[in-house]
Amino acid sequence: MSRLAATIAATLMQQRPATTEAPPKERAMRLRGPLKYFFDFSSDAQFDPSLDKSYKSDYSTLIYHKVRYIHQQHINLCGDACINMLMAFHNRPYRMSLNNPRGVLDGTSSGILISQLQSAGLTPSLPRDRIGQTALTMNDLAKYLIVNGPVICASKVRYGVVSHWILLIGISESEIIYHDPWRGPNLRMSISAFNNWLDWEEVFSMIAVARRHGISTTTSPPTTANHFRPSGT
Repeated sequence: MSRLAATIAATLMQQRPATTEAPPKERAMRLRGPLKYFFDFSSDAQFDPSLDKSYKSDYSTLIYHKVRYIHQQHINLCGDACINMLMAFHNRPYRMSLNNPRGVLDGTSSGILISQLQSAGLTPSLPRDRIGQTALTMNDLAKYLIVNGPVICASKVRYGVVSHWILLIGISESEIIYHDPWRGPNLRMSISAFNNWLDWEEVFSMIAVARRHGISTTTSPPTTANHFRPSGT
């Protein structure tokens, strides 16, 4: 991690939030039409006030978290795989399920992911400053990665039916680096493609862990990383 990134991280870690606002009501990851479903939501997730601070400095050209890759075992378990990767990164126990715990068309809601983090003793963090936006900058992503570590992200609803979860693990120049539990580890995507891919209607489409403790980024990303370009971008 560059000296600039280290300085930013140290400054943000020293800031103590005075208040914590309750998040707006969550909408479950959506299956449209007759496949639409809802899950109960825990209101204990927190917006991290430190992420609202102005971030005017240039981001480091490389931020990369080494995260164990876990492949989803069934077509609808992308969220489960992402939460397991995040648990492993934060040294929390997790369970690999070989059997599908839900119907084949039932995915994982953001409420379920948040509840699983809380059950593991982790405080979910929701970047408040992205609400109302339609695009994120590399500076925004650098801030999230430095303060909170890897971030679970949700796509827009595809084909009017289902969305998809991935785990953001780094940035490099003008690209993001992420684990896709369906397509593979250490994939890359341009920031413009990512902004087009991300679900801007879902308030909880980015979930991380509040304030990392004792975890550093590395300057040794994989030398070979696949490039995935979503269709239509």
